[in-house]
Amino acid sequence: MRAGAICGIPNDVRILSVAAPDVGPDDVIVTPKRVGLCMTNVKMARYGYYAIDQRGLPFIEGHEVAGEVVAVGRNVSEYRTGDRVVVYVYVPCHNCHFCRKGHPTMCENFILGGIYPGGWAERVKVSREDDFSRRLHKIADGISYDDAAMLEPLSCVVHSIDRAGPRLGEKVIVIGAGFMGLLHSALLARYPLDLNLSVDLSEFRLKYARRAGASHVLRNEGEDQVIEQVMEITAGYGADLVFEVTGSVQAYNLAVKLLGKGGRALFFGGTPSADPMHVNPRALHYDMLQLIGVQSAEDQHVARAMNLINTGSVGFQGLITHRFTMEQLHEAILFPQDADKREQMVKAMVHGFDSEIVAG
Repeated sequence: MRAGAICGIPNDVRILSVAAPDVGPDDVIVTPKRVGLCMTNVKMARYGYYAIDQRGLPFIEGHEVAGEVVAVGRNVSEYRTGDRVVVYVYVPCHNCHFCRKGHPTMCENFILGGIYPGGWAERVKVSREDDFSRRLHKIADGISYDDAAMLEPLSCVVHSIDRAGPRLGEKVIVIGAGFMGLLHSALLARYPLDLNLSVDLSEFRLKYARRAGASHVLRNEGEDQVIEQVMEITAGYGADLVFEVTGSVQAYNLAVKLLGKGGRALFFGGTPSADPMHVNPRALHYDMLQLIGVQSAEDQHVARAMNLINTGSVGFQGLITHRFTMEQLHEAILFPQDADKREQMVKAMVHGFDSEIVAG
């Protein structure tokens, strides 16, 4: 069968011929119909990634997967051919050191488990030993593959907002109006906040932030300008909560500077480098600031995100700005690395092998 794979760093992405997975008595085979292009995919191909270090090259990725069940093993009664499902990749083992300490998103085993060989393939296999109930989520009637494929990113945002804990009447800022920033703005719109402000460099993306649910938008024309305008908007008090959703060290620094006393900054965007951020230790101490990290999602967040999708509670209409066939995977990976093209992109969707490029 065909499969897209990262074959070398940087950006050596090809379509390979690999062995198709066999269906064992306790297996389910799914053909991916939609695979969301995640910016982590782009970082993987451009810079490498710890999962590639673990598994080696070629690396078949694809973790935002919605598709159709095409075969089930003789012992499987929970699913049948024709079922539409989301295949969720990152499931913790609940047995390793970090899982036992209550940090399942840092599981030592989850990155190697899940689906074989990866969502960029024509067929993927999920085994009962990997826990069907946590790996395969049925898509409700009337919900598109496009929307269903958003489960993984939406789950991460549910986790992010849970960790930050928005409170009644707070002034909240989201730095970054890329796709993940827009999902933050959309979910925050469900909270009774005094301010749901989206900050971005791009007027194009800020238009989407308005549509997503941001009550205010602010174009970033420089750190001093953003700080000045945020202080004006908040009557000099600063923000109660800031989400950093860009993966930029500069944005990490800005997030802390926008906080008022007692404020919280949550760092969602993964940085491609280990450049240090700078925090005023006096402000950290005397202003009682809280700096919070977040990664991936736990089972509870996945379940809640799937419910939001299946009930149509979160709309993704219009957020998919670009579509590629799986045969165009190399082009899809390169596309957002061009600054001019990235400027006009919110979310890209890759259609599975032999799937037509149509919305839905």
